[in-house]
Amino acid sequence: TVASIGPDTEELYRDWWKLQQADGEADIVTFKGMAIEAGTPANLQAANLVESGGRTGVEPGASVEGTADQCVVLTGGDVWAGEHLQLCVVDGDARFDLPTNSIIPFAPGRRD
Repeated sequence: TVASIGPDTEELYRDWWKLQQADGEADIVTFKGMAIEAGTPANLQAANLVESGGRTGVEPGASVEGTADQCVVLTGGDVWAGEHLQLCVVDGDARFDLPTNSIIPFAPGRRD
């Protein structure tokens, strides 16, 4: 089933789990904890901040030489020396800035 989930799958419950439940292939159970759907940069950041207690998360393969406060730095992302980021999601191609709700693309090897 997992292998058949593709780019047209929009919602796992509606598109897969509900059908599997009807066919007796899956059981749906109640979850009483907090769940944050992380399909947007803002939600990804929120989920990481909840999990980390508000600290910046840095994935393996990311580099932080400057400062990053309440950020998520994904694999391939760089926070350069002298750079101070706050409330951002950083990857190798762009930065999502939560306060302005904007995506700032970067040219390869350059960040102005």
